[in-house]
Amino acid sequence: MSNVEQKYSDLVLDVAALYEREEQILTSEQSTLEQLEDLLTRMDRIVIDLEGLLQILPRFEPLSISDHDLPFWDLESAIIYANIQVMILEGSIAVRELCDRLNSIELRSEQQKALIANVLNRYSTDGDTTLAANVLTAVEYAIGADMGLYGAVRSLFPVRMMLCNLPSNSLQFEQFDTIYNKLHNLGLQHTKDLDQFWGQPGHLTRTKRSTTTLPSLP
Repeated sequence: MSNVEQKYSDLVLDVAALYEREEQILTSEQSTLEQLEDLLTRMDRIVIDLEGLLQILPRFEPLSISDHDLPFWDLESAIIYANIQVMILEGSIAVRELCDRLNSIELRSEQQKALIANVLNRYSTDGDTTLAANVLTAVEYAIGADMGLYGAVRSLFPVRMMLCNLPSNSLQFEQFDTIYNKLHNLGLQHTKDLDQFWGQPGHLTRTKRSTTTLPSLP
């Protein structure tokens, strides 16, 4: 499973690099429609690659426990499953934001309009709910009583990412906020680090996308 984790880490770095590139484009006087289209195409490709990792992950499941119903089988597989789903959501939101930005530009050809429409058709907000439910299932497994503090620490990244990306008035946000507060009350040092990085729990909003959106995984 180390190959999946390495590929996942590489894709996270790719997302961060695209955020940095986007910031450069948007602050440049020479920014072009073609540059934004290239960002959109590359972000779309990253999401597709992340979805591919979800298809690969079950290959590493030991035969001795292949009769259970969950898409993961131990703490490590649950965390990588959750993290991949989190980054698919992150990428999906980024794709929609890029499409919105491109749609606001008037000088677009019919081919360009078709590209944007085709991408948007694959990134409906309905999928966000499913992704969040999948992450919640994995996180609840990882923070189970038999997983100890290690499971709690490893769960912090997906939980905080979900709090940054879900609507604050949604039931799923409340569920993740409850979990985070539970982890925070354990006094874990990593919660203090993330609080300093992202702000205090209960005051989270999706920040301007940049390399600072993606902290190192605990």
